[in-house]
Amino acid sequence: MLVALRKASEDDAEDLLQMLCEQHSEATVKHGNIDGEKALGNIKRTIERGASYIAETEAGMVGSIGFLVSSDWWSQEKHLADMWFYVRPAYRKSRAAHLLFRAYSETAASMELPVKAGHVDGADVDRKDKFFERFGLVRAGSIFMEGKA
Repeated sequence: MLVALRKASEDDAEDLLQMLCEQHSEATVKHGNIDGEKALGNIKRTIERGASYIAETEAGMVGSIGFLVSSDWWSQEKHLADMWFYVRPAYRKSRAAHLLFRAYSETAASMELPVKAGHVDGADVDRKDKFFERFGLVRAGSIFMEGKA
């Protein structure tokens, strides 16, 4: 299966929202209901002010990553922060995730910024951590939620 990568455009926003709603429905931890208008606005803002890549096959969109330049609340130092990173289940053994994250890393390198990335679901944590470690990232903490599993 051939996976191609391309930059997203605002024309992709509705399809990205639909795919990211799939991601939300897969979550083992409940993160609240999706506000479609807010989510679509944030997707468009990420495409416009940051960057987003789409992984595709002949079947269509199979994954995406979106990111913005950001900084921590305590620092002026900038980094590249992921807004979303998702690959549909049927394509998780393809090169889609690797291609998407490599594009993210290369964009950060071209901007001379460090990357920050994470996952906010409790499923497959070890596998996800190992994926990020293969790109040279180190674990910097955890997220805990009150009784919403």
